[in-house]
Amino acid sequence: MNQGNEIGFGMKNSFLTPVMTHLRNNLIGGLTIAAIFLGVGLSTTSLSAQDTFLSEDDLFEEELEEVHTVPDPLIGLNRTLFKFNDFFYMKVLGPVAHVYHDVTPDPVENGFSNFFDNVKFPVRLAGNLLQLKVEESFQETGKFVVNSTIGLGGFHKASDQFEGLNPPVEDIGQALGAWGIGEGFYIVLPFLGPTNARDFVGRYGDRWAHPVSEPWTLLDDSTDRTIFGVVDFVSDSPRLMSTYMYFTESAIDPYEAMKDGFSQYRLNQISE
Repeated sequence: MNQGNEIGFGMKNSFLTPVMTHLRNNLIGGLTIAAIFLGVGLSTTSLSAQDTFLSEDDLFEEELEEVHTVPDPLIGLNRTLFKFNDFFYMKVLGPVAHVYHDVTPDPVENGFSNFFDNVKFPVRLAGNLLQLKVEESFQETGKFVVNSTIGLGGFHKASDQFEGLNPPVEDIGQALGAWGIGEGFYIVLPFLGPTNARDFVGRYGDRWAHPVSEPWTLLDDSTDRTIFGVVDFVSDSPRLMSTYMYFTESAIDPYEAMKDGFSQYRLNQISE
């Protein structure tokens, strides 16, 4: 009985051995092929990842290029003046602007704004001429002529009805920037607010070109010039307060927000 079992087991073993060997060889071959393809795939993926990998510098290169640092060596004095201006704007200019806007009818308010804007024509013309912007100079002159005649002395902005009579607003500070002169360090002026070293010089150039400011003033009496300046300032107060609140109202650091906002605004004006 034991002998029969041994014979039977030996026959089964001899029969299964080739089958198991064949299956084993096929399994090893399949695993080898799979390993080869997996290795090739991982190598390809690794090379692809290396080709498409962006370093931190690459990722933020564009943003870093756009960062504009504003020199501010007078930051202690500037912050003090900013606090003074903030008090003046919120406690004096803001209420004045609010009352003026509420009491003055819109046509009258717009009329005064248009008039004082029209008076600044020589400043804008000088800014264009200093940059050799011939076409814009003619446009600015045409705008002034139309608004001064059809627009009834500039109270009505009749130039809006004519295509091509609305060139970008220029001044002498922008002309200096177009010449390649850097903005220099940041400055906060009492009452007047933010500026920089280049635009501070440009302001004096603007005064020389302005028809009401000395030395080439059309108003000989200093009292008349003072009244003119005060009315101009009050008529512009709603716009000034709107701009001030836009930059500072929700800012964590209003001083830095105003500094960055002003600097970017001037850069955009110069690039136009």
